[in-house]
Order: sequence, then C-alpha cells, then structure tokens
Amino acid sequence: MTVAPPLPDRKDAADRRLRRRPPWWAWTALGIAASIGLIAALGGFNDVPLARLPAVELGETFVGNEVETTVTGVYLTTRPAGQQYDAPEGMQYLVVEVTATNTTAEPSLLTPKLIKVLVPGVIDPYNDGAEFGGVLDPRTGDQADPLQPGLPTTLLYRWEVPVEAVSVGDDVFVGVFERHRIYGDPVFGDGAFSTGAVVRIITTVGSS
Repeated sequence: MTVAPPLPDRKDAADRRLRRRPPWWAWTALGIAASIGLIAALGGFNDVPLARLPAVELGETFVGNEVETTVTGVYLTTRPAGQQYDAPEGMQYLVVEVTATNTTAEPSLLTPKLIKVLVPGVIDPYNDGAEFGGVLDPRTGDQADPLQPGLPTTLLYRWEVPVEAVSVGDDVFVGVFERHRIYGDPVFGDGAFSTGAVVRIITTVGSS
C-alpha cells in the first residue's frame, strides 16, 4: 500500500514566504534612495542652503568632477583688478578670487556658476539678481572665457553691494558648485546638465 506524502504545514509555508520577502523597511529605504537619486539628477538639490554644506578651508583646493577650485581670497574693493572704472558712488564690490583648473579634455562652461556667496541679509546665493557683476578675467578686465583644459586660471567673482551693507570682518559663506550630465533629457537628450552646490567655505570679508 502506497502511503501518501504528508500535507505541507500551512504555517511553515507561510513562514518560508515571509522569510523570502524583504522587510517593509527595505522597500521603503529603496524607494527613498531611488527618489533622491532621481531628484538629484534633475537638479532638485540645487537649492541646498550653503550654510549646511560640507566645509573646506580658504586656500584649500576642492577637486570637483570637472574643475579643481581654490578660493584664495574674499574681499571688498571699489575697483577689482583689471577693471577700468570704480564702482558707482555709494557702492563697492565684494570679490571672491579663485584659481580654477579645468580637468576635462574640453572647454568648461561652468565658469559663471562655479561660485556663489551668501551674505545674510545682503546676497542670496540662489537669487543674487542685479548684485552679481559676473566673472572678471583680471588679465584683460573682460568677462572670463570658458575654462580651457589643464590651464590654471585666476577668476574674480564680483557682487556690487552698498558700502553700508557689507564691512570688513563680516561673515560670508562661499559655495563651490559642480555640474553633472543628465542622460535622456526629453529636450536636450544626453547633452543636459544639472548644477548644484557641493561644498562651502566659511570665512570673513577682507579688504583688497
């Protein structure tokens, strides 16, 4: 007489299914990580407050994915090096002096967005508007060109501010930005980029 195999224990089968199924928190963590990756790729973290970024020191070189950046000075002046005219009456320039080296094989278009500053109550790094006077090449006094590969270049980032608004010794946050390529953009294809702040420098304003 053939003996039928015992019926599987339903409780044991359910336990095995539970052991094979990842816990709920693993799915939650995976979903959060995927969301963060997607948002970052689309530039959603561009507005991270500069005051909350990891810090590097004034004079320390930050090696980004496209540019090596060294902030060598932050100061006030009425006429940055290379500029022909003084600031308008009652105004001055807050200047961030930078040495930047493009580490890629092609000219970098990151120059205008490489540096931003936060001066509480005076300059908003994500809405600096008319205050931002562009990036000056001190050798020519003109707006700086794209960074050429492998060539260390001095750049002067300048903001026009009222004389009474910023003084020597005031606190200032300098943000260093880098950019990342976005693949599969619906408009620009693989030629789109997202630019975001990566580190900050906490220092005080000096004089030229």
